[in-house]
Amino acid sequence: MRGLFKGLSFWMAIAAAGSAQAASPPDYRLTTGGGAQVTGVIDLASKTKTGDVIRVNLHLLRKRPIAVGDIQAVWTDGVEEVDCARRRSRTMLTANLNIDRTRRAATPPAGFQPWTANAPDSDGGRLEAFLCRNSTDARFIRVASLSAEQQPDGEIWLADKHVQFLERASRDFKTLAKDDEPARFAPPLGARHYLQTDVGLTGATLIDPASVNRQGDKAMVDELWALPGVQAYQGRDYPWAEVATEFDCLGHRSRRISAKFMSADRKQHTPYPDGKSDWEPDARGTDDRNIEEFVCGRITAQRTQFKPVDDIDRFRTEMLAAIKAGAFKE
Repeated sequence: MRGLFKGLSFWMAIAAAGSAQAASPPDYRLTTGGGAQVTGVIDLASKTKTGDVIRVNLHLLRKRPIAVGDIQAVWTDGVEEVDCARRRSRTMLTANLNIDRTRRAATPPAGFQPWTANAPDSDGGRLEAFLCRNSTDARFIRVASLSAEQQPDGEIWLADKHVQFLERASRDFKTLAKDDEPARFAPPLGARHYLQTDVGLTGATLIDPASVNRQGDKAMVDELWALPGVQAYQGRDYPWAEVATEFDCLGHRSRRISAKFMSADRKQHTPYPDGKSDWEPDARGTDDRNIEEFVCGRITAQRTQFKPVDDIDRFRTEMLAAIKAGAFKE
């Protein structure tokens, strides 16, 4: 959140699945989640290195159980290896387990799958950077345990509530335009339909596609900021702020034009006197640059992977719960 609050980018990387016996104490990290039919978790405490190859235990949780022998398998355990020098990965699956991990069925033959190259910007590449070069990637969030629970719709999710929040936000992503369409601004989806662009310790940024206004090489959009607490101002507490932001589509920079605090129901507005800001660069790969690319019409919402938010009050409640649970790190 430009200047006042800076949100942390909120994505989850995808990696292959499998895992072996976990070391004690475990350090579980999420690697796969959201819309996928499986959720992957690695155990950093099991990390070993032989030459250029790093090995970690990895656990795969299916959204739906499958019959394996005489058990309803939810988990698959195995091993993930990453070749740091040759930039490739491979997986070996070893066993299937039931939901509470008390019953096990072997997965023969227990051999490694072929090596797969890790492109620098791919999911495998991000996992490689995390394991081999200790990159500080917020996507690999900690998972409290391998406890799982069945949801009302029958799907199996990790019991960790802040992981459920992050998975739900990723899973709810809807396509606004097809990949093969020319880059353009997707038509509004109705009044005040928000897209979540980032979320973290400092709150979240939502943008309103219907508010996009382009004039020449400049473009403006309304941003709704879900604050991580309440902002006291002029004797009132405000959990929301609305910011009008202008983008220089050629100069790759942005600035705040105005800002106002908003009540919980967003019916009461109080202008923020220091709402204007100077131009600041939108560096490549940042949340601000992603918003610029979308607002200026160079890419679709799908390519930015922004997430639709249909119920912003529920979204903020779950965001606060995730912050309290420690889902986000500095």
